[in-house]
Amino acid sequence: MKRWTFTRVTLLLMLLLACLTTASAQEKDAEEERLHDIVLTCFDNSDREAFYKANNEYRAYVEEKGYEEKYYNSWNNEILYDINNDLYYQALKKTEEMENILKKNEAKDYYHLVNYLKGVFYGTRENNDLCREYLMKALEQTDPEKNNADQVAIYQMLANISIFEEGEEGYKWSDKAIAICKDNYGLAGSLGVKAMVAFTHRDKDIFDDCYARIDSIKRAAPDDYHPIYEVYMEMGRRAFNGEYEKAIAITDSILSESERLGFLAVIQHIKGDLKAENEALVRLINAKERRNNEISVLTVNEISRDIELTNERHQRRRAELYTIIAIFAFLGVIIILLSYFGWTRRKHLALMKAQNRELEQARDHAEESDRMKTAFIRNVSHQIRTPLNAVSGFSQILATQNDELAEDERQDLAQRIEHNTNVITNSLNHMIALSEVESVHISDAYEPVSCNAFCEEIAQAFKPQNERLAFSYTSSVSDKAKVTTNKEMLKSIVQELLFNAEKFTKEGKIILANSLEDNLWKISVTDTGEGIAAENIENIFGKFSKVDDFSEGLGLGLTFCKSIALQLGGDVTVDKDYHEGARFIVSIPQG
Repeated sequence: MKRWTFTRVTLLLMLLLACLTTASAQEKDAEEERLHDIVLTCFDNSDREAFYKANNEYRAYVEEKGYEEKYYNSWNNEILYDINNDLYYQALKKTEEMENILKKNEAKDYYHLVNYLKGVFYGTRENNDLCREYLMKALEQTDPEKNNADQVAIYQMLANISIFEEGEEGYKWSDKAIAICKDNYGLAGSLGVKAMVAFTHRDKDIFDDCYARIDSIKRAAPDDYHPIYEVYMEMGRRAFNGEYEKAIAITDSILSESERLGFLAVIQHIKGDLKAENEALVRLINAKERRNNEISVLTVNEISRDIELTNERHQRRRAELYTIIAIFAFLGVIIILLSYFGWTRRKHLALMKAQNRELEQARDHAEESDRMKTAFIRNVSHQIRTPLNAVSGFSQILATQNDELAEDERQDLAQRIEHNTNVITNSLNHMIALSEVESVHISDAYEPVSCNAFCEEIAQAFKPQNERLAFSYTSSVSDKAKVTTNKEMLKSIVQELLFNAEKFTKEGKIILANSLEDNLWKISVTDTGEGIAAENIENIFGKFSKVDDFSEGLGLGLTFCKSIALQLGGDVTVDKDYHEGARFIVSIPQG
């Protein structure tokens, strides 16, 4: 069975932790610690500009203070950040820049960091041969006394990339890391690597021994415990104990697809399900191929951007040279002519753009008006004429055949007439209410509203007519909490959402919830009904928008809710993460 290299995510986290633990014995500096904490906070953030800004400020400060080791570690962290965000070409360029700085400063004690980073670079790209080559170079450049933590990290990484390979390499490097560890933090991490090697080699005795030693460290010194392999240790323990389904379930929490499939294949092998193991391996091959293609595309894109920037710089320099030549050759006359031509051309283009925008706006307005007219005619034709026909028909039956009908039949006809009359009334009310909302300022009727009392009043009044529907109300808000808003308009939103939930939920439950989050009063209506398809979520708040053209109503209810919420300074949105039905959230500013 072909073995695969360990995932880049675990490698990077290990390396980052290792780098952060190699702090020098300098005195504590409060400002340095503050800047360093900001860098750590931004490291896991997707905001690249924020990270680069924080790291540059930290680097400038430690350089000014003469903190040599921390200065080079700032380069280390930035390169690891680029690798972790798939900016491989950029990371490689910065590694070369760091190498030049080290050579220029003759900082021989830190030469190993460059090879260390190159090992990380090729390890994450799953080129194990080059990864080992650079890690061995880094190992040769480290001093056992000065760089103990770095040596431990290198041994751990050498074991890491050997986890899914045949042979004893994984054991060899993990044992070396264990042998030189001077603290429980590094020891727990090294034992974790060895445990994973034992797991992929199906060696339960070694795995159990590592598991027991790590557990002992965790109990005796929890602050020194290395948690990075905890999920993997639990997965291995379950698999070795025959709890295969629980072990497989744990793999779902592993973010890396290739790592997840690699461990899944090991679990299926231990289980003895060769078919499932082969299926996992086939999926692993495909995942590796996709990942390699993604890396190639990302690298090509980075190189292309670099070339484009270089060309732009060259073009700017040539343009500057041509401009200087033009100034000396043609003097002021040519400059005036060129300036006049450029001014008139820009003015003409600006005028054309303005005219094009006006034409586009007019076209869009006409198309929207035509769509609205068509939707209005279609909806009114169906949603008002149909119940009118029903009312007319049922009324004729009552008028002509009243004596021939049984009491329950008359009651049924009367209920049908009442229902269709309500449909017509609700449709007309929606049109009138929407027209009023769009033409009247509702902020004039603001008043302090008790959050809990408001929701409890609505909850007590709402009684689902469908006996198969359960209704409940929850609140995480203090009874003292109040928000200034238009109470009646807000009430109409929540009631409309509750009626809408009942309309599209045949059975299950409806939940009204009340909370305060991020200076917003949030009232949510959750149901277990039909739900809303992802492709329809963006359109459901439009006028006359209906997911089901044959359902009752004109499609104005959610438009009405949205319009009121916006005038109240808030909004009505759909929770896209809820998939058991539909959840609408009304957000109103607290003040």
